[in-house]
Parts: sequence; structure tokens; C-alpha cells
Amino acid sequence: MKHGDTPEAALNRQGWKKLLLSLLALAGMLVVQVIGFLVVVALDLPDASLASTAVIEAFAAGGATLGMLVLGGASWLRTSRADIADALRTSRAILIADVAILVMACGTLVAEGTGVATDWLANLAATALICLGIGISEELTYRGVYLNGILAVSGRTHRGTMWGVTLTSILFGLAHVDVSTDFAEPFLAAQALLKVAQTGLFSIVLCAIALRNRRLGGVSLVHGLSDFLLMMPSLVLAGEELVTEYVTTGDDGVATIVIYALTIALYLPIAIRELRRMHREQLTYRGVFMEGAVQDYREAQAQAQAIAVTPGLTDLVTDAPDATTGTLSDQVRPSSDGTSDEQDWQGRPVPPSGFPR
Repeated sequence: MKHGDTPEAALNRQGWKKLLLSLLALAGMLVVQVIGFLVVVALDLPDASLASTAVIEAFAAGGATLGMLVLGGASWLRTSRADIADALRTSRAILIADVAILVMACGTLVAEGTGVATDWLANLAATALICLGIGISEELTYRGVYLNGILAVSGRTHRGTMWGVTLTSILFGLAHVDVSTDFAEPFLAAQALLKVAQTGLFSIVLCAIALRNRRLGGVSLVHGLSDFLLMMPSLVLAGEELVTEYVTTGDDGVATIVIYALTIALYLPIAIRELRRMHREQLTYRGVFMEGAVQDYREAQAQAQAIAVTPGLTDLVTDAPDATTGTLSDQVRPSSDGTSDEQDWQGRPVPPSGFPR
């Protein structure tokens, strides 16, 4: 703490440092993903194949885990049955909707006469691993580094905590939009905006679960399971390459808009419910990266309050031995009759200096 700083000012400055370190960690995580791409090239793996995607997601998950550990978020990497149960219970309507989309996609493949891929079992295992990697890497990145980094600064108040959740969800939604999308085309722009809204609402639910349980295991599982249900028809059954397209043209574009609109209608009440719960509990949290600093601040505040309300504690400090002379700051002066004018805590005369006490 700098000279002249109040404990609160020192705590706030520590929050800005954690935010800066979070941004640096995100840059480091990006470097790790680039290394994953280089490994794919070195191994000469086909583009957009399950194998190449698995390698990239493994590096992304590893980089995100390392980032959380370096920033001090190790406690959020642990999980529990209660955490997983709460995540599944909170998001069950979302997962049911994903199952419905899965069934419709399978029906479309059957109607088109698409046969089941011969290597569907291998595709199933690879897709499950990829989706698990996506769940871990994205949750540790957004609900881990992004959310806790922002809360280190904004989490001083309940309103700031809610803004942290909102900003994280907006960033998560924008990450699902291809920058090459032609937003001048209303049909494509509508799909992109709907996708941002859909994933943003999903993020609010995931943020609420993560903040409630102070864990990322449950949300990582839900995220990965949701992606698996949506990817399984094309990757596992049809054996198609993994090409993520959130914006399409023609009849597929119309179907995409309908699906986005339906999922938004489903996600919205769940997100509102979780926001109301956080508001009702007046959630105020500065994130896992600041837990140590906040604990130190609270202990300092409690100590200061204890000194302020303890009777006579200031006098005890004043009468402490002088640091430079080793004597009492207020010397005991003997009276003319050989006793002392001072009294001890029981009201008895205190012998003058040099007398045994």
C-alpha cells in the first residue's frame, strides 16, 4: 500500500492490476492457441477435420487452465456434485431444447436420404472430446478470466457486479459472429444479431451458475453437452467436416432465423429468472482473483473497528514504552510523601519510579 493510501484505495488499485493481468493472460492464451494451429500444420492434419479441431481445442483448454492458475483462480477449477447438479437443473430447459433441435436435424437428414457414416462411432468419441474441450476452454476464458477480471474492478457494488455479468455476456455473444459477415445485407445482419442475443442470454445463465457455486465444472459440462447435442447430427451421423456457420443464405437462412428466435424465446425467461435471483440476493463479488486482497481488507477494517470501539485501548497504546528510550512515555512522578500521584487499574497508588512494582 502506498504511503497515504486508504485501505479501500489500495484495494481498488489492486483490482485494476488484476484486470490488466487478465488482459495479458488472454493474450497469452491466444498465443497458446496459435501454437495449437502450428502443431496441426506440422502434423499435416486436414483442415476442419475432427482430428485438427481436437488438437486446437486441447491447446485452448490447456491455455485457459494455465491462465486461471496464474491469475489465482485455482479454486474455481474444482468441481463438486452439487455444482454439476445445480448447473444441470438450472439449464435443463435449454438442454431439452437442444435435444429437440437434434431430433429435427436427424429428421432432416433422414428426409434427405443421408446415410449414417461408416465411422460414426469414432466420430462420436471425437465429437464428445471436442465439445468437452470447447466447454472447458470457453468457460475458463469467459466465465473464468473475462468475468473475474472485470469483477476485480466493477464488483465493488451490486450494480457493478451485474454490469460485469452483462459485459461478459455481450463479449461472449460477439465472439460468435464472423467478422466477415456482410452486415449491409439485412438478412445476414438479422441472423448475426439474433445469434449474439441467443449466446448472450445463454452466457447470463452460465455466469449466474458460476457465481452461485464459485466453480466452473458445472457450466463447462453444460456448455460442452449443449454443443455436443447440436453438433452430433452433422458430425457423427452424416460424417461432415466441422465448419461452424452461424449465418447462412437461402432456405437455410430462414430456418436459422426461426431456430434463433425460438431459442431466444426459451432462454429469455431463464436469464431473467437468474438476473432476478442475483438482484434479490444483492450479489456483490469482486471475483476469485481478488479474494485474497478482499480478505486482507476486511481483516484490516475489522481490526480498525475493534480499536475504535474498545474503551481505554488508546490510553494503553499511549502509555506503551517509548520506542527510542525504552521508558514510559508519561513518566511516573513521586509525590512529596514518597508515593505516586498515579493509580493503577484498581485505583491503588502506583509506587514512584525505581520502586518495585
